[in-house]
Amino acid sequence: TSSFVGWLIGHILFMKWVGLVLGWIHQNNSIRSNVLIRSNKYLVSELRNSMARIFSILLFITCVYYLGRIPSPIVTKKLKKTSETEER
Repeated sequence: TSSFVGWLIGHILFMKWVGLVLGWIHQNNSIRSNVLIRSNKYLVSELRNSMARIFSILLFITCVYYLGRIPSPIVTKKLKKTSETEER
């Protein structure tokens, strides 16, 4: 559980950092030239709008991956019972 919480906090901080970097890039491009903003403005806004979707997809994939690694409680109880009967 603590590793999942650590992973979740790490992803939240990463998303915040990406948002700050994109904002910084957007501000620096507006200072340098307006031509770059017109070409990249759509891409940056699309990336900002799809951040929540990207985060939820990454969260879903990671949860499915870890669920595949966790043994189900039903199977582990059966394994314990069979190992106890083998010891007798």
